[in-house]
Amino acid sequence: MRQTHLDDRIMPQEIPWDHIVAVGKRTMIHRALFAVAWNLGRYCNYSCSYCWPHAHSTIKSFRRFSELTRTIDEIKTHARGFALDWLHFSFSGGEPTLNPHFLDLLRYIVDLPDFSKSIHITSNISPGTRWWTQFCRLLDALPTKSITASWHPEAGSRDPKGHRARFAEKVSLLQSQGLHNEINVIMVPQHFDSLIADAEFFQSYGLRATLKPLTVDDGRVIAEYTAEQSAVLRHRHSYPAPTSSDPVSKARKQLPKDRPGIIFVKVQPHWFTDPEIYSMLGDVTRHFFRNTRRIISVKYFVNQFDYLDDAILHTHRYREMSNPQNCFDPARTWQLFKPGDQQSMWNGMPSKWVRLVNFEPRGTALSGMA
Repeated sequence: MRQTHLDDRIMPQEIPWDHIVAVGKRTMIHRALFAVAWNLGRYCNYSCSYCWPHAHSTIKSFRRFSELTRTIDEIKTHARGFALDWLHFSFSGGEPTLNPHFLDLLRYIVDLPDFSKSIHITSNISPGTRWWTQFCRLLDALPTKSITASWHPEAGSRDPKGHRARFAEKVSLLQSQGLHNEINVIMVPQHFDSLIADAEFFQSYGLRATLKPLTVDDGRVIAEYTAEQSAVLRHRHSYPAPTSSDPVSKARKQLPKDRPGIIFVKVQPHWFTDPEIYSMLGDVTRHFFRNTRRIISVKYFVNQFDYLDDAILHTHRYREMSNPQNCFDPARTWQLFKPGDQQSMWNGMPSKWVRLVNFEPRGTALSGMA
């Protein structure tokens, strides 16, 4: 693994302001996107002990469908006024799927003319499989759709294993229908070990689970974790580990078949620092190489920002793995980075590293994955 650490303290006067052309989320800089975060109401069928009081209610109170569609029409007007042609809706609650107008609202959005659309929802996914099948059919035409599935084991206390299995099966169904998904596991300190086991169970289904500390709505952590628990949250906060070559296999499909391809994969920082996961990453990549000859290299990288003592620390780590069986030039390493003796000019590349341009640009296809 090659790596570089930018440990120098970066002060505001040292930031190359003249070289910054845009600041913001990538999706909003590179797309004419109008993003809408929409809380459909506080009603929820769960009563989790750790839920924020203002985010939950047992009272069913919903806006009329006509009010919802009128709101969307206003959003369309504002978007057109700013020359934005992509509408992104992110729905939450309460539990948004319990709104009796939710599916009709999605249908109204999907049928909007003259706009590209994308949908994200945060849900406890408590509705049954039939409901989710309808949901997937409604969103089938959208190229971008995603869900954050919130795992709440308290809701299945009478049948913990059955509750967990049904949850995993529903998330797997959504994944099979093209929904990008992530499972949020709220790490209640007194149930920490069992929640780790739940995350590993979801991993066995090939699902991604993120360990979330217990916070209030402004992001402050309010739970008291032990030093060991805090270390787990810092270094092993994202599952699964690299047990499957599916991500790089999917990237390969995006690349031309008659040219050498390089795949870039952004990974979690602990994938490089945990020896077991680092070894697994190598095994998975070598297994992938055995089934392809046109992918010449896979580049894993970490791009991490930390704020410490009023300074910004920017860490880059790389791991470049070349395919010894590639059909273009097996003798080459196909590495793009090497240590350099001179500080590079600001060009978005990490300090102390320079790009090697030692093959024809048109001869190589690049794919980036986050």
